[in-house]
Amino acid sequence: MRLNPHQINRLVRNIIEELEKDGIIQSKDEKTIYDIVSAVIIQNLKMEEELEKEAEMLIRKHSAGYHTDELNYDLLIKRAKYELAKKKGFKL
Repeated sequence: MRLNPHQINRLVRNIIEELEKDGIIQSKDEKTIYDIVSAVIIQNLKMEEELEKEAEMLIRKHSAGYHTDELNYDLLIKRAKYELAKKKGFKL
């Protein structure tokens, strides 16, 4: 999932707002809390991108010799990505 900086900012703000509303955090230092949540989100998105790249390489490697019109690459990559994530304990 690719998000632009504006979308990430909105997501981080919504997460912080919900955590505050639920009483899980109290924002004494809003910038620090924002930076921590933002770093976690960005790290997670990077890990997901790496999984997708790994899945693409795996599918290309194993689909050599097949007619490309017979394969649904998007579906194959999605399945491979979920399997790789499962093996690595990463929740998508």
